[in-house]
Amino acid sequence: MRDASAARIQLDTGSGNVRLETSEADEVVADTGSGSVELEASGKRLTRVKADTGSGDVRLRLGPDASFEATADMGSGDIISRYPDAVPILRKREVVGYRRGTAQTRITVDAGSGNLILEPGTR
Repeated sequence: MRDASAARIQLDTGSGNVRLETSEADEVVADTGSGSVELEASGKRLTRVKADTGSGDVRLRLGPDASFEATADMGSGDIISRYPDAVPILRKREVVGYRRGTAQTRITVDAGSGNLILEPGTR
C-alpha cells in the first residue's frame, strides 16, 4: 500500500510480506504469519505501531526527527537502530528496544525470528 492516509491502518496476511510506503496515520497495525513488515512513515501523526510476524524482518523507516519508544519480543534476531542518538532500552543487560526524544510513537514488535530495524526514511 502506498500514500494512504487514515486514523488507523491495519494490514494482515497469513504468509507474505506487508509493505506500507509514505503513509500518514495515527496508528499502524501489521500482522503476518511469515513474511517481512516494512513501514515508511515520515509524517508527524504516528503515535502507535504494532507489528507481529512469525518469521521475517520488521523494518520501520521514520522521519529524521522521529521521536519513539520501540520495544520488541524477539525469539531470535537483532534490534538495530540507525538513529545514532537513540538510547538502548535494557532488560537484564539485553537490548529490548530503543528510545529517542519524547517517545511520541510507541512501537511494539513481536517476532519469532528476524530483525527489528529502525532507520530514517529516504523521503
